Amino acid sequence: SGIGLKTVLKSDAATIDKNYSDIVLDGFSAAAEGNAIAAFTFAQKCDSKGPDYTKITVGHLATQAVAGPGLGVFADAKIVEHRFSLGNVVGGHFGFNANTGVGVRNGNLEAHFLGFWSKSWC
Repeated sequence: SGIGLKTVLKSDAATIDKNYSDIVLDGFSAAAEGNAIAAFTFAQKCDSKGPDYTKITVGHLATQAVAGPGLGVFADAKIVEHRFSLGNVVGGHFGFNANTGVGVRNGNLEAHFLGFWSKSWC
C-alpha cells in the first residue's frame, strides 16, 4: 500500500515554452515485499521533440530501505540533474547529488557517500 501526493503548478505560457511540461511538486511513499521508499521532487521540466528528449530535475530527495530482494539503506539527494537522449540510441545524464547508502538494490551492489563511489552490476 502507499500514500501519494501530486500537485501541479500551472506555468505561465509567456515565460515557459509551450513544449515543456508544467513544473511539478511531486511526492509519494510506498512499501511492499521488503522494500519501503519515500520520495519528493521539488521541480522538474521535460521536453520532447521527435526522438530528442530532455529532463531537468531540481531538488529531489528519496529514502529507501530494502530487506528483500536485496538488503540495504539508501538516501538519494539530487541537487540538480539533466538527463537527455536521442531515441533509444544514445543518452546520458549529469548533475550534482549527495547520494549516501550501502547495500544491494535492483540487482546492483552499491556504496555511496555524499555522491562519491559507485555501483557494480550483479
